[in-house]
Amino acid sequence: MVRSDPRPILHVGYHKTGSSWLQEELFPKARGVAVVPRTDLRQNLLMPSPLVFDPDLARANLMAGRRGRLVLSEEELSGNLHAGGLHGAFSRELVDRLHRSFPDGHVVIFVREQKAMVASAYKQYIKGGGTRGIRGFLTPSPKPHKTPNFSLDFLAYDRLVELYEDRFGADRVSVFLYEDLATRPAELVRMLCRTLGLSIDLDSISFAPVNAGYRSRTLALLRVLNHFHAREMPNATCVVNVPGLHGVLSFLAPRIDRLPGMGHLQQISDLLRPDEIRALEDRFRDSNARLEKGRALPLARHGYALP
Repeated sequence: MVRSDPRPILHVGYHKTGSSWLQEELFPKARGVAVVPRTDLRQNLLMPSPLVFDPDLARANLMAGRRGRLVLSEEELSGNLHAGGLHGAFSRELVDRLHRSFPDGHVVIFVREQKAMVASAYKQYIKGGGTRGIRGFLTPSPKPHKTPNFSLDFLAYDRLVELYEDRFGADRVSVFLYEDLATRPAELVRMLCRTLGLSIDLDSISFAPVNAGYRSRTLALLRVLNHFHAREMPNATCVVNVPGLHGVLSFLAPRIDRLPGMGHLQQISDLLRPDEIRALEDRFRDSNARLEKGRALPLARHGYALP
């Protein structure tokens, strides 16, 4: 039997690590919890300026009218993926906000091997309104303190994990691998329940993917059409704004993607040259080694680059 735990659960992402499935399928089926709607989370934890943020008010608003163990699940709590957590500054700020608002919380962080993360992030960038090719997407902003965009620094997971451990304590920060969720979901859910003190009927859970990515030709079509709407997306170009086009594309794209001949789901080897992939691996070897140290994370088994 899993022992109940009163501490709020603070699931902070990362993006592209099964967050939608956790939010829509897993957490709502846990017994005795109160899952806070993401709109409320964003309004109280993400939207206020750092100059006026009030942790007591945020906690009161998020707890108001809710019974049971609080679950806060929002991948933006690790920082916006396509803005690099606003050059990392807002990622750090959110660590502070969560600790000031819920110092009794248990932090949950899912990470994903960086090459697969880059491929998934790029596809999400196009899906969300991006217009650049993969190399333009990966090119750092020349002035990230003014106009931040996607940054590979955001994927050095050890830095954010250590910030949370410094604030909450290492015993109240749990790191899980997206790859375990993708390859052995039932076992991962059992481990999650043991770690967090959750009770869930596994037979009630669907392990079908949520928010699956588009195939190659769908993405190519979207990349062209994205030039004609002013969707708020860093590092994107609008030639002429056609009002309402993004909504139309969001409706049509999943239907188009199901048509025959729309290509395949791209991997990093479809997007970058072998030498570029090796450089990507080299960039994260030391970071992954620091993440692995002292934690039972089978990074090598899932292809994470290590020294």
